[in-house]
Amino acid sequence: MRPRHLAYLLLLLPVFILRDYTPSNELKYLSIVDDALRNNSWFAFYNHGEAYADKPPLFFWLMMCARLLTGKHLLWLYGLFSLLPAVGIMAVMDRWFDREKTGHDPLVSNLMLGTSVMFLGAAAVVRMDMLMCLFIVLSLHTFFKLYNGSSRPCDRWLLPLWIFLAVFSKGPVGFFVPVLTIVAFLSVKREIRSVGRYLGWQQWTVILGLSAVWFLFVYTDGGREYLDNLLVRQTVGRGVDSFHHKEPVWYYLANLPWMLAPWTVLYIAAFWFGLKRRLLKGDLQTLCLCAILVTFGMLTAFSSKLQIYLLPVFPFVAYLASAYIYRLQGNIWVRIGAALPAVLLVLAFPVSLFADRYVTYEFDNYLPFYIAFFILSAGAVFSLWLIIRKATARGIAVLGFSILLTLAVASFGLPQINPYIGYERLAAEARQTAERENISEFAFFRYYKLRNMDVYLGNDLWRIDSPAELDSLNRLPGRVLMFMQDVQFRRRPELVEILKDTPPAGTVGGYSWYILGTRVQY
Repeated sequence: MRPRHLAYLLLLLPVFILRDYTPSNELKYLSIVDDALRNNSWFAFYNHGEAYADKPPLFFWLMMCARLLTGKHLLWLYGLFSLLPAVGIMAVMDRWFDREKTGHDPLVSNLMLGTSVMFLGAAAVVRMDMLMCLFIVLSLHTFFKLYNGSSRPCDRWLLPLWIFLAVFSKGPVGFFVPVLTIVAFLSVKREIRSVGRYLGWQQWTVILGLSAVWFLFVYTDGGREYLDNLLVRQTVGRGVDSFHHKEPVWYYLANLPWMLAPWTVLYIAAFWFGLKRRLLKGDLQTLCLCAILVTFGMLTAFSSKLQIYLLPVFPFVAYLASAYIYRLQGNIWVRIGAALPAVLLVLAFPVSLFADRYVTYEFDNYLPFYIAFFILSAGAVFSLWLIIRKATARGIAVLGFSILLTLAVASFGLPQINPYIGYERLAAEARQTAERENISEFAFFRYYKLRNMDVYLGNDLWRIDSPAELDSLNRLPGRVLMFMQDVQFRRRPELVEILKDTPPAGTVGGYSWYILGTRVQY
């Protein structure tokens, strides 16, 4: 691991060390992992009794093994399953572009990729997308070595293995991106008839054989219904007429500007002038462009859309742009593209001095954030100075490093925000109430993410779907501790009426808990 890769990992690790689990995915994954370990199920996964065939097992296996080895859930350890693949992508792309003598600056490439909003966000959360992206990059890198004759004998077997592992990490996108990119590349090169040299019967045997073994174990663990969910509902269903995350065809185009931030204008300028002036010729540029266009077009055609699905294009966008920038450092539009985020981020520290009056969170200590924003503004000033002196690449590197250092320093203020991020403190204080009142039953009102607090509480939670059901529960002789979003309570007068004689037993981070049944006054 190169020093710059290690620095990237170490600067992002505090985010995982000091942050609570996010309810949307991370806490759900913990609940799924606990359920799988209890039932010794390694191929079929369930979330509170509902089949969770959305994701293949590889990432869950990593989490399950970590849970077994340590005996507990550790966010920093799970975070490595995103961070290490992110660093691995940089290492593979560095070696690839260095070998092809593109003239790119590896540090600039790393920092442009590593600080692009979507890539940075994917590296800073526990999700399987980055792992899939790593295997996609490995598969295309291996194909390229086979194509240009620089491969090893084992690469003909590694290519199908990487493709399968991409699928085994996240799903069919891991198959379609490398395979369709290879087909598109060979078509552009007018060598489509040679596709069998790279994806011949031996490679298909590996992919289909490993898939058959996987599906057999899925059938053994989850039965025919789970297998049908995995192969039909989660693939054909999401691609053709999605039941989940259905978005219009222009969805990615509309979201791409902020996903590429803060380098959006720089990327546009680099690609415009790089392609217009034909600054980088050869097969590597062709393959990168095929990967970008094929992935974007394919995902646009799919019915189910999320911003993070576009993650596989980012390594190719960032590294190709970096190779163009190396030759365009004096270009006025490239310099403007590099300077624009620096100009905006110069304002970070001055704005932060007045922002506290508009922040709704209750912070005990603003110092980590003030220091972080000062670093960001200072780095932006230095970056601007370098860009003005036409040292554009160095200016980009300085701003990119400043962003990462800002994030690392700001992480030390996360414990104050954790009650608004996750449920650990909410569950801990509610559990104290339950133990004090000798309550062993828990419930939540409608907001489905609250059900994953079973990870902290050690109990399943009932779901209450309607005010009538809540009123019935409130009249039971037994007692139940119920969680509710404060915003739901305020917006529904009928809830206020039902709970008018039941004040909350406690409140944390926009959530309250109530003791229902036998009425208790506080």
